[in-house]
Amino acid sequence: MTLTVDPGRYDTPRQAFDETRSKIAPLMRSLRGKFGDVEYLRVTELTRKGWPHYHFLVRSGYLPHSVVRDRWQELTGAQIVDLRPCSRNFRAYTYLLKYLTKMHSIGWTNRHVSYTRNFFPPRPDTESNSLDLQETEVHELHLASYLAESCSGATVIEIAPGVYTLTHSPLD
Repeated sequence: MTLTVDPGRYDTPRQAFDETRSKIAPLMRSLRGKFGDVEYLRVTELTRKGWPHYHFLVRSGYLPHSVVRDRWQELTGAQIVDLRPCSRNFRAYTYLLKYLTKMHSIGWTNRHVSYTRNFFPPRPDTESNSLDLQETEVHELHLASYLAESCSGATVIEIAPGVYTLTHSPLD
């Protein structure tokens, strides 16, 4: 799902972000009230002109496009909502990586990614882990660590259990 903003309603991209990000929770509460569980991971991205929009990977039952679009329009005035079902061949990991790796500096927020409490499965109980890590050698770096070493100024951030992203320090 992608939710956009209407630039004609705001003076600046920052104002659009401040006013629309607070509308995501009421939208999701409304959808949960009508359709049951709705869990998501959200990535904020800027258009080429600097206006925010939100990419979601949503786990839920069927959500009618017209209901999501109409509620988002009630809350924000924006009319463009892209909602697509995931097929069995859809690679959610690839979709997420596309937006997580495109992350760039948004001067007015460090919170590019957010997710609902139950989007990711709980961390496994470490006591039931059959590996004795003290006797295990690490032969490979996690892909995010490798990328961080390859990109000067990048920092690896764990956004959820086992899910990492890179951030770049603003250029001096």
